[in-house]
This record gives sequence, C-alpha cells and structure tokens, in this order.
Amino acid sequence: MTADAVREALTVGGTELFILRKEDDALYALSEGKVEGLMAYTLKIGILIVRFGRPRIAQVVVPQVEKAVAGLRKA
Repeated sequence: MTADAVREALTVGGTELFILRKEDDALYALSEGKVEGLMAYTLKIGILIVRFGRPRIAQVVVPQVEKAVAGLRKA
C-alpha cells in the first residue's frame, strides 16, 4: 500500500494523519506542535502519526501497521 493510499483511506475515515520518513522528523513535528499526536505507527514507508488518535481505523484500513508508540505527547 502506498503512502497516498494510506493517506486517502484514513482521511476517508475522518482521521488527519502525517507520514514522516523517519522517527527524528516525527519527534521534531511533535515538539514543534505541528501535530498533537496520540498514536504513532511504523510502516515500511516511515512513521505514520494519526492525529486525534483513531487506532481502530488504522488497524482496519492498514492491517500491516505495527503499533510503535502509544500516547505520544507534545515535547
């Protein structure tokens, strides 16, 4: 599944998301307040941060997603 397909599927599910290429970028985005991430998942394509956490949607739409970090807070 491509990044665009993941983005489209989750957007249809009503969840804003950000796909970042590496963990450093994800942590930077959180520390800068660019996301209020509640859930983060690792994908082969990078780090997927689901804004306002909808983990059930992510697990249904993207079954290969592995839970990496739960309850991320802004640094």
